[in-house]
Amino acid sequence: MAALPAAALSAADEAAIGALSRVLEHAARELHVEFAQQGRVDYAYVTGAARAALTEAGLPTELALRTGLAFTHILVDEFQDTSLAQFQLLESLTAACRRAIGARCSSWAIRCSRSIASAMRRSACSSARASMASAACG
Repeated sequence: MAALPAAALSAADEAAIGALSRVLEHAARELHVEFAQQGRVDYAYVTGAARAALTEAGLPTELALRTGLAFTHILVDEFQDTSLAQFQLLESLTAACRRAIGARCSSWAIRCSRSIASAMRRSACSSARASMASAACG
């Protein structure tokens, strides 16, 4: 068995990670400015904005609770293609639904077992399904 890496970062690694973090934060701000100037947004921005609108400190926002009142069922087709960000949004909606209308809310996830992506992500999907089952509203 190979030796595990050190439990703490070296001073040089910590400095490099800190510098990279600052560069990435600056690049993200510049990208946001560029998109604003062009009147555009990207998928990551929309996903982040949706997540911010639906949850605050892990709890549903007022908007999420009102959205939760608008539906009683959520159906996700091709669940194997669901990204982590999309799954987190789904968790936010089901939490809002559960708080808003309780047991009358349900969620279903459908995946294609023949999908190559599904086979490649089987372990990730099983943990997502377990989390989905615990987050589901009914």
